[in-house]
Amino acid sequence: MDTLTYGLLAFLFFAVGARFISERALRKLPSEQKLVMLDAFSNGRMYVLVIGVLVVASVILLPKLFPSDARIGLYIGIALFTGWVVVRQLMTARRLRSLEVDQGYKRSVMLAQVFVSIGMVILVACVVFATRSFGATGQ
Repeated sequence: MDTLTYGLLAFLFFAVGARFISERALRKLPSEQKLVMLDAFSNGRMYVLVIGVLVVASVILLPKLFPSDARIGLYIGIALFTGWVVVRQLMTARRLRSLEVDQGYKRSVMLAQVFVSIGMVILVACVVFATRSFGATGQ
């Protein structure tokens, strides 16, 4: 396997781990707090999905817009992806602070966010490592 595959697998591992942490924490919440969480985050789920798809598409398509050096497009895509993850995490943290839910749940969600961030750092590092010898034509 190549470096990019390892990076993607690591990112997926950490993302799934984060999901397990979040789901386990959610199961421990009382029903009324679960409803508070559902109401607080329900309106943003669709937007997060649409923006996520657009950002991932940009990571794939941007290198094609720079035929002389595809790394430029790839790095712009990585920057967009990183920015999207960071903004999403900041918005989640801010919204959690404003809600009246169990502190243990908030800590678990933030731990899950750290997990996703670790996976993200590994993925970006693998992409940069793999593309350091990426030819001027992107081959």
